[in-house]
Amino acid sequence: MSNGLDVALMKNPFGEWSPNDGDRYTDIVIDPSGYGEFYYIVLGIELSLPPESEINTYENCWEMRVFRSFLPQFPLLARVYNYYRDAAFAYDEIPKLLRELDRGSALAADNDVAQIYIVDMRSASSLALKNGMGIRLMSS
Repeated sequence: MSNGLDVALMKNPFGEWSPNDGDRYTDIVIDPSGYGEFYYIVLGIELSLPPESEINTYENCWEMRVFRSFLPQFPLLARVYNYYRDAAFAYDEIPKLLRELDRGSALAADNDVAQIYIVDMRSASSLALKNGMGIRLMSS
């Protein structure tokens, strides 16, 4: 595992790790600079600190709410709302994820660093489709 988001293929990416189901790590690691450029520069997400009472509650996760409010046209990509938290995509969501990545790539056409994120996520998606698996981005 790296010090970032490692891409794993999982039969049930929302469930427990199961090597018996073929769950495994890939060689793909989501680059933090590409992630930052894509979400904060290209998509223009701005985070401001919420009230202290909301910072550590999952149900009221301020980062997740901010990402969803900024990214209504990217509901799957909005799941990757924190580089240091896991995000998951089911196998049947991968085609929609690829369409979101295509739209994001068009927006990031002139940003080579943001394109790193797009390329990594496309690679993960293609590998998942080829293997009939979902994706979990796992923080380490």
